[in-house]
Amino acid sequence: MPTGHFDAAALSADMFNSRPALRAVLETLLPWLVETRSQLAEAITRGEAEAFGHVLHRMRGALAQLRAADAVSHIRVLEEQSAQDGGPTIPSEHPALAALDAELDALASEVAAYLATLRDDAEQKTSYPPTEQL
Repeated sequence: MPTGHFDAAALSADMFNSRPALRAVLETLLPWLVETRSQLAEAITRGEAEAFGHVLHRMRGALAQLRAADAVSHIRVLEEQSAQDGGPTIPSEHPALAALDAELDALASEVAAYLATLRDDAEQKTSYPPTEQL
């Protein structure tokens, strides 16, 4: 079932519909996203063009695998804008950066909610019936 900010069905199919694998990837994604966003902000603050480009590239690749099309689109806009401006990085108040931040916030929330569903499903499968039903 496609969701708004990433395509869980496509990602699951990539993992041969293994719910444990899907869960592991999504559990890894959330802390990675926090760290990567921090690296992007640091590159912008320091005006480090090379670091900025590398972080955007890593984000685009990882989020493309997640099928987070809107986030990937925002990253491409930032990459293109940075190339057009000829400057080292995008200023922190750039509207494309604000759009990416909003999309990544929404993506993180959606992934967290989806993970909660996966965890609930796993708990239901491993829980035992009450003793009075035995």
